[in-house]
Amino acid sequence: MPEKIKEILVSCGTGVVTSTLATNRMSKMLDERGYKGMYKVTQYKIAELASKDDSGFDVIVHTTTVPSFLKTPCVNALPLVTGIGMEKVADEIIAILWPNGK
Repeated sequence: MPEKIKEILVSCGTGVVTSTLATNRMSKMLDERGYKGMYKVTQYKIAELASKDDSGFDVIVHTTTVPSFLKTPCVNALPLVTGIGMEKVADEIIAILWPNGK
């Protein structure tokens, strides 16, 4: 039976500019590592995170500070914006979404 598509929420201050850059860079790295078609990305602004925490997302990838009370695992994606340390972000996302490999 195929594994369920993983749900990734990408968030920034307004849900547009930096989250789009982070989404593009993250998706490229995940695809290059063989995860293409195994995940879906949705973008939201940081102010909406609290209401999305129990919405079935598997991980929140954020470029700004997130509330500490979130239950969903979070990964700081600022390196996806700066371009420094991007591989570590991809490693963290993969470890959360696919801890036992593909």
